[in-house]
Amino acid sequence: MKIIAFGDARYKRIAHNWAIYLRNHGINNYTIYSLDCEIHEYLIENKINTELLDLNIFEGKTWKWRERVKFVSALLNSGTSVLHSDLDAIWLKNPLSFIEEDNDIVASTGTYPKDIYKKIGFTVCMGWIYYKSSPIVKILLENTLNQGVNHNFDDQVEFNREIFNNPKYSSLNLKTLDQSIISRDQPHNENTYVAHPLSEKHIDREKFLKSKNLWTLQ
Repeated sequence: MKIIAFGDARYKRIAHNWAIYLRNHGINNYTIYSLDCEIHEYLIENKINTELLDLNIFEGKTWKWRERVKFVSALLNSGTSVLHSDLDAIWLKNPLSFIEEDNDIVASTGTYPKDIYKKIGFTVCMGWIYYKSSPIVKILLENTLNQGVNHNFDDQVEFNREIFNNPKYSSLNLKTLDQSIISRDQPHNENTYVAHPLSEKHIDREKFLKSKNLWTLQ
């Protein structure tokens, strides 16, 4: 299994902070994919596992989520299982024990998109999610990528609609982790493993994480 995250120069200190939490748990099999030279050089200088990735995920104020899903899909097709974490999803405890051999997907939960939330009472959150390199997961991501061709692609919308609106995935072993384990829209506490608090877009992410007591970098 490979633990991955993505970030550009705006997130270089966020990435550094995130990696320190993983290291504090003895987790070193992670890679932060640097989307520009500035963050790559910074992470190399600070001995953080990183690879420079020529992938245009961020443009202006818009994330091209399809490109990220394509990248993850390629890793799965190469035989590599993947745990993707947003850089502002802070690992307060080691959550890896929640991933078991027979799990195809292990994911945090949220409330978006609303149509799926109303239908089943939760949604899969793409900010912390494990994908096993199994045939059904490979198909799921390929089919997700085929959605939204005529409009802006939102990975969380397309993924949730694909998985929960199609009976073809009835054999998929999905484990969802509620917000007592991976907090999203509720405050974290001493029992939380990963804290990923909701926030406005395009804010000072470092200041925000500090305000939530989720900062360890000096």
